[in-house]
Amino acid sequence: MTTYKAITGQSIFDVCMQTYGTLDYLYKLLQDNGIDSVDVPVIGGQTFLWDDSLVLDQGQNTLFADSGIRY
Repeated sequence: MTTYKAITGQSIFDVCMQTYGTLDYLYKLLQDNGIDSVDVPVIGGQTFLWDDSLVLDQGQNTLFADSGIRY
């Protein structure tokens, strides 16, 4: 897991795009950080945990883990 500090004025959607590069992992971001709803405001400087071992291969549009396991 890696940390990300939010910037003032960001929404949870912005944080998800900055960390994962896609909104596909929004639920995972919410769950990993104990956030109940997308309506919960993001506070500038708030720290978010995110899993940087997930890599999206744009060429194949297939999700891989660093361990080489294909999902």
